[in-house]
Amino acid sequence: MSKIQTRNYKLKREDKFAFRNTCLVQNLRIERARNLLHLRLVINEVKLEPTSKAHDHFVFDIPTIRENIRNLEPFGPENNLLLSLEDALVFNQMNAMSYYKSVPSSDLYNVLFTKDMAVQFELVVKADVSELNVTETYYLSDTQLEKEAEQKQQQE
Repeated sequence: MSKIQTRNYKLKREDKFAFRNTCLVQNLRIERARNLLHLRLVINEVKLEPTSKAHDHFVFDIPTIRENIRNLEPFGPENNLLLSLEDALVFNQMNAMSYYKSVPSSDLYNVLFTKDMAVQFELVVKADVSELNVTETYYLSDTQLEKEAEQKQQQE
């Protein structure tokens, strides 16, 4: 049985606002920092716009992003870049199957497995921003599910 959780963390400027952990991401919500005008998600050098934004946050909903890419017509250099990204994401979701056996393949089709992917944010700012507050919705891996089950068993 798959399980989805949410966690909060900070990405730092000195790390180029890049992801350091390997996970299976469903959604990213980034708090709008002071002086932050706009934000793009960059995966393997392909820039993606937020799926929604408000005065206090930006959202990158991975199922929506992937569906939009899959519905593109294969014309023009920008669309070709996005379609190449989708190819890389599909290849990566195959890799994810060995770590996330409990996640249905239909769910894998709509997520971002960050292993072997260059994932970071590109910021448009009016003044320096040193960190981003990220809320990430992600799937627990098989190993994480096993540890959770062991801990539950020890508590009983």
